[in-house]
Amino acid sequence: KLPSDGQLARLIGCVDPEEEDATWKEVEVHRERGLILCYNLISHGRRCYRQLVFSSDPRFSLHGLAPNTRRDPRPRSLCDAAGDFKLKRVQAPSLCVRRLNKELGGYETYLPPRLLQGLIPSALLESFYLWHGDDGVIRGEAMDESSQWYGYSIEVQLSERDADADDATADPNGKREEPASRESAWTATVIRRPLSAAPTKMDSSRRMDIMVRQELTSSSHGASHADADLPDSEQTQQNLMALMSFGGSLPACRLALQKCHNDVNLAAQWLLDETNRAEVLAAEISFTTTEQDLASFATAVSGEQQRQQPAASSDEAPAAPPTDRAAPAQQAAAGGSHAVVTGMLRLLEEEGFGSASSKYALELYGGDYSAARNWLTDPENALQLALIESGEGAQSMST
Repeated sequence: KLPSDGQLARLIGCVDPEEEDATWKEVEVHRERGLILCYNLISHGRRCYRQLVFSSDPRFSLHGLAPNTRRDPRPRSLCDAAGDFKLKRVQAPSLCVRRLNKELGGYETYLPPRLLQGLIPSALLESFYLWHGDDGVIRGEAMDESSQWYGYSIEVQLSERDADADDATADPNGKREEPASRESAWTATVIRRPLSAAPTKMDSSRRMDIMVRQELTSSSHGASHADADLPDSEQTQQNLMALMSFGGSLPACRLALQKCHNDVNLAAQWLLDETNRAEVLAAEISFTTTEQDLASFATAVSGEQQRQQPAASSDEAPAAPPTDRAAPAQQAAAGGSHAVVTGMLRLLEEEGFGSASSKYALELYGGDYSAARNWLTDPENALQLALIESGEGAQSMST
């Protein structure tokens, strides 16, 4: 419901929903300026973006739309309109370009200019290559560093204002009314930086998906729901089907929804993140492999050294594989999940490390995949790795 003093109304609808090129549109009506903006909602890399296609007054839009020169009768308020309100989306495959920026310490995804049409001034879209970091910051690299006007880099940062102070209104009875749209509590700031300045490092604690989740869990009283059980509801089943339609397996999709509080968009991003590959593989293995198979595999990869100590392995009963309600990361840290260990072993073996060495490294660091990999790649450990693989490092492993 729009408040009586509201300045912005948003309408969302679908054009030709039965057609292959069905297009979702978002229309903004600005009261103060008497302005109407129409955006096409387009998909790119399994994410939704807004693309400005029409403005009733192009003086107040951030994209240069083609003016309408037709002489058909129209209201006076639309005489200066630009763009095409009826323009539909173009059906075309999308390609995501993602890179590891070691200087920033994280991953970035390239943003084609068309995805930000009408959201960022066109002058910037035409002068910078824009990359969206995992921390939610959009960084722009100058296309021409010698340019007189755009010889610098930019950063677009999202920040959250105090919605209660800025947007909530009070009625005569002293009650506070929440704003009709929470989007007004977010602002974007464009910062210009000289080329000689070092770029802002990525802060892993400010990942965009975490910021969005703060809105979803604001009433959790500080409780952690990173691995909360999925509700057994029709919505959960719909989310699972949506993720699986993109090629994800059932156990991987359940794990992703678990991690992202049943948010299908965040879950899709989580599945595409290479840093989560070990957990995804472990979840798939635990779903398709029996407890006996896991125990046999764990014994086989331990090599000759494991077979020389049957008593040590027979004293403990094989741990049950994690169910789809378990958190594989927690299980790995506790060393109680054959599935997680097996998944990590496979990843290390794919990189060329020996089975026995990989198992020893994981045991040495309590299931920490990154620490184990760093230990395996350390040249100072080359001799010890050779002894372990040859089966002659029993004394070293025991100490």
